[in-house]
Amino acid sequence: MIDILLSTYQSEKYLENLLNSLLNQSYKDWRLIVRDDYSQDRTPDILLSCKQKYPDKINLIAGAENIGVIKSFEYLLSASTADYIMFCDHDDIWLSHKIETTFFKMKKTESLYKNMPVLIHTDLTVVDENENVLAESFWKLSKLNQKLLSNFNYLGVCNGVTGCTVMINKAAKEISLPFPENISMHDSWIALCVCRKGKIAYIESPTILYRQHDNNNIGAKEISLNYYIKNKILSLSEFIETNKKQRILLKQIGYNGFLKYYYYKILYFFKARL
Repeated sequence: MIDILLSTYQSEKYLENLLNSLLNQSYKDWRLIVRDDYSQDRTPDILLSCKQKYPDKINLIAGAENIGVIKSFEYLLSASTADYIMFCDHDDIWLSHKIETTFFKMKKTESLYKNMPVLIHTDLTVVDENENVLAESFWKLSKLNQKLLSNFNYLGVCNGVTGCTVMINKAAKEISLPFPENISMHDSWIALCVCRKGKIAYIESPTILYRQHDNNNIGAKEISLNYYIKNKILSLSEFIETNKKQRILLKQIGYNGFLKYYYYKILYFFKARL
């Protein structure tokens, strides 16, 4: 059994498309666990309707208050009892082979790294709100070098893992909980924990349509020298504060050293993004 974790909030616009893409998966042994983060639109009604049609597939957890996406996913992860767990965003569309392809890679990786925490993730196709393709590869668009980013030293300075593509095993879950208070997003924290003590493996082909719209928490951005000048150098105080918070977080899992952090940050910039 594979648990798919979904946190929803004001998700009525795209939610039905996502749910249909889950129901159309070639691999069928899965369960969707949903926590709604106190939505005030039609989201709860859509979820309830789907639950009534597919009672064996969907487990609803009512959110009595709005706690935010990170805490919501932490709650869901704690509630999961499956051997394998995937994460899901309300506005994406899963390609029909997504679970099957990811699970095959998981089992293959586990056979090589027995009894270790394992995380599998994939590339994404970037689309607009109407599902028109903007970029065939999110990794190429964002200049994410996954060979480098499967190494803890590089992953600490640049997150290359997108949560809606992730599958983890139970060992990975156990080393990721509880979430610290100061993490920027659940996927980057889980990836760091697994990379530190286990194995990250990736699939180079996309398994998901990654929808971009005005309400994205974190969206796809084309990384270029102009992007760095505009968003990093010209926003120097914000850049310094963000990296300070990241170094404090990394220290909690054994990534120590001011010079080490900036050494790998600069090295990654020259190796992957120039």
